[in-house]
Amino acid sequence: MRAQRALIDVSALPTEVFGSRATTWWGMMCFMAIEGTTLAICAASYFYLRKNFSAWPPEGTRLPSLLIPTISLLALLASNGLAWAMDQAAKAEDFVQTRLLLVAGLLVGLGLFGLRLIEFRSLNTSWDANAYGSIAWATMGMHASLLLMDTMETGGLAIVYLLGRAQRKHYVHASENAIYWFFTTLSWVPLYVVIFWGPRFL
Repeated sequence: MRAQRALIDVSALPTEVFGSRATTWWGMMCFMAIEGTTLAICAASYFYLRKNFSAWPPEGTRLPSLLIPTISLLALLASNGLAWAMDQAAKAEDFVQTRLLLVAGLLVGLGLFGLRLIEFRSLNTSWDANAYGSIAWATMGMHASLLLMDTMETGGLAIVYLLGRAQRKHYVHASENAIYWFFTTLSWVPLYVVIFWGPRFL
């Protein structure tokens, strides 16, 4: 005699949801945990290398400049207002606003990434000059890759909306994209302090 299995009717459940009810949200949380760990390893490596030198940066290496990096940091933090508005428009399923904010987010992301490329010059050292230069470049480069990746994702969503092919699931993706942008921008704050202010006090 065949054993009977209990069945649950899930036909009434929504197919697309926001926040922690969505499996993609959990995937994004895990991805942020992985990337956050990577950035933490970069910071830990920075402090580990510092212990091996009597001078930091090594003698003959200028301290990093502050002007461009500080402007970049403030611009990153200001862009969170755009991300918040995108999240709200996506949750309201406002097609026009979401499309507009995605395009704006793409342009802002490209501008910030361009600023990051200029920001590398503020380190006042090359990546292969010494251990100090290598870890500073590696940390900035790792974070820059997250910035570029999120900008590309924003661009992909913007194209979907511009082509008029957006479905309800794309509102969820736009909301999650905004959340990941918060992670990208806020994770840079401690790294900025370590890389640009650390050499002045360590």
